[in-house]
Amino acid sequence: MVPTFICLALGLWLDKKLGTCFTIPLLILGIAAGCRNAYVLAMNSIKQDEVKKKLEQEKDIQQKVERYNNTHKDNN
Repeated sequence: MVPTFICLALGLWLDKKLGTCFTIPLLILGIAAGCRNAYVLAMNSIKQDEVKKKLEQEKDIQQKVERYNNTHKDNN
Protein backbone atom coordinates (compact mmCIF):
# COMPACT_ATOMS: atom_id res chain seq x y z
CA MET A 1 0.00 0.00 0.00
CA VAL A 2 2.92 2.32 0.60
CA PRO A 3 3.94 2.47 -3.08
CA THR A 4 0.34 3.29 -4.01
CA PHE A 5 0.13 6.19 -1.59
CA ILE A 6 3.57 7.50 -2.48
CA CYS A 7 2.81 7.46 -6.20
CA LEU A 8 -0.62 9.01 -5.61
CA ALA A 9 0.89 11.80 -3.51
CA LEU A 10 3.63 12.37 -6.08
CA GLY A 11 1.07 12.50 -8.88
CA LEU A 12 -1.10 14.99 -7.02
CA TRP A 13 1.93 17.13 -6.19
CA LEU A 14 3.14 17.10 -9.80
CA ASP A 15 -0.34 17.96 -11.05
CA LYS A 16 -0.52 20.88 -8.65
CA LYS A 17 2.98 22.18 -9.47
CA LEU A 18 3.09 21.57 -13.21
CA GLY A 19 -0.58 21.48 -14.19
CA THR A 20 -0.20 18.03 -15.74
CA CYS A 21 -2.10 14.74 -15.47
CA PHE A 22 0.38 12.48 -13.71
CA THR A 23 -1.96 11.28 -10.95
CA ILE A 24 -3.63 8.40 -12.81
CA PRO A 25 -0.47 6.95 -14.43
CA LEU A 26 1.46 7.19 -11.17
CA LEU A 27 -1.45 5.67 -9.26
CA ILE A 28 -1.47 2.73 -11.67
CA LEU A 29 2.30 2.42 -11.29
CA GLY A 30 1.95 2.46 -7.50
CA ILE A 31 -0.73 -0.22 -7.56
CA ALA A 32 1.45 -2.38 -9.81
CA ALA A 33 4.45 -1.91 -7.50
CA GLY A 34 2.33 -2.80 -4.47
CA CYS A 35 1.05 -5.95 -6.18
CA ARG A 36 4.58 -6.96 -7.07
CA ASN A 37 5.73 -6.41 -3.49
CA ALA A 38 2.84 -8.53 -2.19
CA TYR A 39 3.70 -11.30 -4.67
CA VAL A 40 7.39 -11.32 -3.68
CA LEU A 41 6.47 -11.36 0.01
CA ALA A 42 4.06 -14.27 -0.51
CA MET A 43 6.61 -16.26 -2.52
CA ASN A 44 9.29 -15.73 0.14
CA SER A 45 6.86 -16.88 2.82
CA ILE A 46 5.99 -20.00 0.82
CA LYS A 47 9.67 -20.82 0.30
CA GLN A 48 10.40 -20.39 4.02
CA ASP A 49 7.51 -22.71 4.87
CA GLU A 50 8.81 -25.32 2.42
CA VAL A 51 12.32 -25.14 3.90
CA LYS A 52 10.92 -25.44 7.42
CA LYS A 53 8.80 -28.44 6.44
CA LYS A 54 11.78 -30.12 4.76
CA LEU A 55 13.96 -29.61 7.85
CA GLU A 56 11.23 -31.06 10.07
CA GLN A 57 10.94 -34.09 7.78
CA GLU A 58 14.72 -34.61 7.83
CA LYS A 59 14.74 -34.35 11.62
CA ASP A 60 11.90 -36.87 11.86
CA ILE A 61 13.72 -39.30 9.56
CA GLN A 62 16.93 -38.89 11.58
CA GLN A 63 15.06 -39.65 14.81
CA LYS A 64 13.51 -42.76 13.26
CA VAL A 65 16.91 -43.96 12.05
CA GLU A 66 18.44 -43.41 15.50
CA ARG A 67 15.52 -45.22 17.15
CA TYR A 68 15.89 -48.11 14.70
CA ASN A 69 19.64 -48.30 15.26
CA ASN A 70 19.22 -48.26 19.04
CA THR A 71 16.59 -51.00 18.89
CA HIS A 72 18.59 -53.25 16.59
CA LYS A 73 21.95 -52.61 18.25
CA ASP A 74 20.75 -54.57 21.29
CA ASN A 75 19.80 -57.55 19.10
CA ASN A 76 23.32 -57.96 17.66
